[in-house]
Amino acid sequence: MSASSLPTAAELPELPVRSRAEILARVESIVERACRRQLWFLFFDAGDCQLPALVPMDIPARPEPAGPGASTEREVAAIASLLDEITDTTDAAWLVLVYERPGAAALRPEDSAWFAFLAEVADRTEMPVRAAVAVCGRRFRCIHAGEGLGPAAELAG
Repeated sequence: MSASSLPTAAELPELPVRSRAEILARVESIVERACRRQLWFLFFDAGDCQLPALVPMDIPARPEPAGPGASTEREVAAIASLLDEITDTTDAAWLVLVYERPGAAALRPEDSAWFAFLAEVADRTEMPVRAAVAVCGRRFRCIHAGEGLGPAAELAG
């Protein structure tokens, strides 16, 4: 680590991430603050070190189905398939899902819709999801089951 005791960007991938606090700190080091609507997918190896694959994805205000009267099932399946493909082509052992939205830190109804969407993605992907993080404004929080994300996202510590 550098003289200031804070890791540099080059050192971050070598530092394991094992607790909720470490996950939140890692997400904050990458996102800093919410400035646009997007999802992020952070991949980690079996030693809990972050892989260089970092996938941000722009999103609308709410999860949108492909067509009138359709559900978001196709979009969920497409994202889960993408995550599984990354699993198959990298040393990824687990991932963190990140929901980013600018504006006030207070949760909104559309946030709950995205949390439910991410819960479906977590249930469909073969890769374990250790945590899901919401970044709203400058507030970082782990998403819990009561907010729409199921037990797949629970993490000790």
